[in-house]
Amino acid sequence: MLKPAIFVLTLGLLVGCGGSASREATVSPPGTVSRSANGPIATACSQSQRSGASAPLCRCIQAAANMTLTQDDQMRSVRFFNEPELLQAIKASDSARNEEFWKRWAAFSAQAEGMCTGA
Repeated sequence: MLKPAIFVLTLGLLVGCGGSASREATVSPPGTVSRSANGPIATACSQSQRSGASAPLCRCIQAAANMTLTQDDQMRSVRFFNEPELLQAIKASDSARNEEFWKRWAAFSAQAEGMCTGA
């Protein structure tokens, strides 16, 4: 079972959306990894009305999501920005579907933290 700290770190990273660096969204050449992307996670992060939300951080988090979450996972995750308790309910669920999603979410969380800390 994954540690409760992953949940706290993920939400802190995602809904806290702090940072100050400025990077513009770019298209990466094939075979490279962009730290800046647009999509449903970036939009939800930017619209979360968190005081520290920054466009560069939200785009970085989206880039991590693109690497680790399916499009369906990303659309499902959008709700967590306004309803973080839903993520805890998924973690506590006995559903095999939710358990698999939680594994992908944990991988996403680790990827985003590694890529976007300081963004």
